[in-house]
Order: sequence, then C-alpha cells, then structure tokens
Amino acid sequence: MRWMLFALVVGCDPGDDWMTAPDPDGEAEAIALAWSEIYETPGPLPEIAWVTEGLVCRDGRGYMLDGECTLGHFGEDDVVYVARPAGLRISRTALAHELAHAAQWMREGVIDMHHQGAYFTPQGPANRGGIYLASAGY
Repeated sequence: MRWMLFALVVGCDPGDDWMTAPDPDGEAEAIALAWSEIYETPGPLPEIAWVTEGLVCRDGRGYMLDGECTLGHFGEDDVVYVARPAGLRISRTALAHELAHAAQWMREGVIDMHHQGAYFTPQGPANRGGIYLASAGY
C-alpha cells in the first residue's frame, strides 16, 4: 500500500497580479508538454483532480486531508490532487510538485515522502516543472 503524499509549497501573496490565472485555454497542453519534457516519464499523464471546494486552511489555498492541511497529494488511486483557488495560476499551485511524486512513482516505484531525492532538489523536476509552467504563462 502506498502512502499518501503531502506537498508543502511556498507562495507569494495571492493578491499579486502575476499569479492571476489567464484564460485556461492551453493549460492541458502545457501540462502534457511539461509531463513529457520535464518529468520525462513514459506513459500517460496521470489524472489531475483540481480541488476547488473545501479550501479551508492556508488562507484558502489548502484542504484538509487526514487531519492535516495540504496543498496537494498524489493519491493511492494514482490521481494527482491539487488545491486550486479560483483564479490562481497552475504554476502557483502544488501541481509541479505533485507531478514529480507521480513521475518518481511511475519511473522508479519510489515514494519520497521526505523530499530528499533528486526529484526535489532545486534542479529537479518538481522545481523545473513549476518554472516551465510559469514561463509558459500558466
């Protein structure tokens, strides 16, 4: 049985204009491209479930899971769950981080709950994925 994974990401003030989501057209394509180019994971992109309700912690940016506040998690059902407050760009969510958990699991069968492996270094896919999505305007 796999562990539930929790993400902690640090964000800027949610009121910053650069964090406001543009028209979502193209988001799915940007995520798919990041999956193949940044995470270099064979196989299909995992399902992404945007959590848009029940955002009751971390100033409305997180949800409760097993008594803890989280911004996202990679579930036992191989689904990436990510909190997404209305209007927040995907690059400012935990998406890139949770995709790194999914990629590491799919490639190596590893769940790095302590974020100590290469996937979670400044040069690792968790960080590069977020930078890629931000640079693409998402």
